[in-house]
Amino acid sequence: MLDHIPASWSVMATIVYLDQCHWITMARARVARHKVQVPEELQAADALWARAERGLIRLPLSSAHLVETVHAGSKERRRHLAEAMLDAYGGWHMVNPLVVRRHELISALGGGRALGAGDVFTSAAGSPFSNYELVLAETVAQGGERQSLADPTPGPQPRGS
Repeated sequence: MLDHIPASWSVMATIVYLDQCHWITMARARVARHKVQVPEELQAADALWARAERGLIRLPLSSAHLVETVHAGSKERRRHLAEAMLDAYGGWHMVNPLVVRRHELISALGGGRALGAGDVFTSAAGSPFSNYELVLAETVAQGGERQSLADPTPGPQPRGS
């Protein structure tokens, strides 16, 4: 059980990326426990809340979570869901998924290394919506210069440039 693992053993808190349906369960565990039909799901939500509050895990949000929340039932339900997300996410979020996808494709085609959690999840302001060059987490952590994952060899230039 994670309750018995000292927090000092981990350099970085474990990142748990929740699907929207699990965020809904997390919100219900706080405001409408009777609506969580499966006891194990309620236990899991309670355990996630406890670990998030102690800083043992990070529950990052993505722009998709925000978009899906806008369409989540009644105004009251959206408010409860948004409050749960804001209470649990601790300022951590996924960088723009289009930026991540671009670098995953570059890596898959042999043009760079695979992304790690530190590259994809951040607490940097504005990153869920920014269209920026992804910065390698390990490069910044080592005090190095910002580094692109893109192939440094210039390719053919478009006509007229």
